Order: sequence, then structure tokens, then C-alpha cells
Amino acid sequence: MEVQVLQAQSRAARGKRAAFVLRRAGQLPAVVYGEGAEPAAVSLNAHEFEALLRHHERVFQLDIDGRREKVLLHEIQWDALGDRPRHVDFLRISHHATVEVKVEIEFIGHPKGLAKGGEFVKQMTELLVSCAPEAIPNSLPLKVGDLDVGSTVKVSDLALPAGVKALAPADALVCAVNLRGIEAEAAPAPEGEAGAEPEVIGKGKKETEEEAAPEA
Repeated sequence: MEVQVLQAQSRAARGKRAAFVLRRAGQLPAVVYGEGAEPAAVSLNAHEFEALLRHHERVFQLDIDGRREKVLLHEIQWDALGDRPRHVDFLRISHHATVEVKVEIEFIGHPKGLAKGGEFVKQMTELLVSCAPEAIPNSLPLKVGDLDVGSTVKVSDLALPAGVKALAPADALVCAVNLRGIEAEAAPAPEGEAGAEPEVIGKGKKETEEEAAPEA
């Protein structure tokens, strides 16, 4: 995977006022951490960064005043509407580093079990993986169109790209098509991670009495 170059400039001014001035000028404040070096305050071209972000880029060659460092996008602070980034944190990474990142699971299609009164439960929407920075996938596609009532998908069923290792248990539940009112049994989350509430996507063609009742 080709690593994109992102231009950056060192900045001395800190604080809310300085950040406000930067944003008004089309710049984005950022900080680079890690690898035993001092944190570096930099600014980016906001338009250039947002364009790369739309292409799901996570690893960059950050060109800071002509000096390049390989970095991993670590955290983005968004505006109140969640539309525009306001601040970015990068982590320095070595050439032979292995990183742990969460990758979105991309559910493709609609389970056929929904037409039989089933409901589609997403127990996971992202997966923690370990890989080289250049091997980080944009997403993990999962076709769910053939899932019938009673079907389940576990982490071991996911097709991971070469060099990408799942850090969740192999028997952890990713998704299921259940009869209504029957909850999927999730495997324990990896140590240090709290279990997320499952996301119910569809409830089939049957209605409950509450749903069918007319509004008062």
C-alpha cells in the first residue's frame, strides 16, 4: 500500500486563540507523539487532510518542514456537528512496527432470514486487529445476504487480508439472524474491552401488538 505524504508545518503558538486563528486560515492543529521523542505541535492544510480522510487513509508520511516521519492517525476531535475535524493526534511508528487498530466491519446485503420473521443483530461493528501499518484494511467486507434464521457469523468466519490478525476470540459473535425475542449469545469480549450493546437492524415482517396498535 502506498503511504500518502501529508504536508505539515511546525507551530509554536498554543491554546484556543492560536487554534482559532489557524482554523480561520484553513489550517488544522495537530500533535505528533511517540517513539520516545518529544511531542511536536504542527499544523496541516485542513482541505488536504479531509480529502485523504475520505479515502480512509490512516498511515501517512508526515512532511514537517521538509523532514518526514511515518505516523499513524490516532485520534480526531470533531466539531459539534461531527462534520469537520478540529484537532488531530498522530503516533510515530517505526518501519517494522506492528500496530493494533479497530477496523470497521462492512455488512453487505440484507439477510434472507428477515423475510421469515427474523431480526438481524450486529454484535460487532468493528474488529480489533494487529498488522503492519501499511496492511491496515479500510474495512472488513462481510456478505450477509445468505444468512437465514438461526445463522451466525463468528470472528473465525471473517476473511481477513494477508498479514492481518484478529485480536478478538475466534468464537466471538459478529452477527446473527434470530427469531424475534431470542437474544444472541455473545462470547466474552477481549480482556480490557467492555461488551457493546448489539445493534438490531431489522425485525422481519411481523408486528408486535404495541407496534400494530393505533396512536392515541
